[in-house]
Amino acid sequence: LYSTADYKKNSGRLYQSSGFNDPLKGMLNILLNGQNAVEILMEHHLKGRMGDYPLIVIPECRYLDEEFKDELREYVREGGNLLVTGTDATAMFREELGIELKDTVFAAVQSIASGDQMAAINSVFQAVVPGPEAEVCGNRYDVADFRFGSKPAATITSCGKGKIAGVYFNIGKNYLSWANPVYRDFIGSIVSKLFPQPVVSVSGSENVAVTVNRLNDHLTVNLINMAGEHANEKVARYDEIPAIGPLTVKIRLDKRPSNVFLQPGNEKLNFTWKDNLLEVTVPTLEIHAVLVIE
Repeated sequence: LYSTADYKKNSGRLYQSSGFNDPLKGMLNILLNGQNAVEILMEHHLKGRMGDYPLIVIPECRYLDEEFKDELREYVREGGNLLVTGTDATAMFREELGIELKDTVFAAVQSIASGDQMAAINSVFQAVVPGPEAEVCGNRYDVADFRFGSKPAATITSCGKGKIAGVYFNIGKNYLSWANPVYRDFIGSIVSKLFPQPVVSVSGSENVAVTVNRLNDHLTVNLINMAGEHANEKVARYDEIPAIGPLTVKIRLDKRPSNVFLQPGNEKLNFTWKDNLLEVTVPTLEIHAVLVIE
């Protein structure tokens, strides 16, 4: 969500370069670098059609209209999945999240974990007490050492037919400045709980962005090579993007396809099919390639 209501209320002067959108940009990068297919939509795009989306992300908003919040709550109760990040945004949904806010928001350097790895993050945090229905799905540590105790940094709660997850610190701007893979994987692990069966998954490289769409009734999967110095502000120009691959692409489909082509080049690829899951190998990805499923 790129909230119009939040922008009008909190962005400052018109056309002011205030960094207001940095949290949104950072969360977009986290999701794309986690190989999720993402759309950026405002309230008027989502109203009345939230059910079209298996997962909606609210990244660090400070304000939402009551009517829109009510529609988000109904979306979750009817089977949708909602990820809310940041101290202000999660406070708006504390009842649905099933948590109690403890004390006030505080600024600190904490460590967050993903798997067996930790990374420090300098941010603002909200201490919470999870209720009986809230499952802790992310922790923060005062020191970068698993031997010491942790505190809840993220929870996930069933709400009606759907689920809602909250991340109780601001992460987007930090990732925009420091693209730490632990930050990416921290959010990625929560996304996988809310949306465990995406249409497409890619293995073989972390440097792949994925976009899924349809062209003339054919499903198309765009694979974009993100390796290289794209985010390095100290590099004015680079003349080579290293190729990546081979990549294994898995695609969920309702029925067995007849053909899979790799474009450009119209190369027909061999594939396997089992349990409504197509699996195909892309030998090399130089810059951009498209899998066309017929």
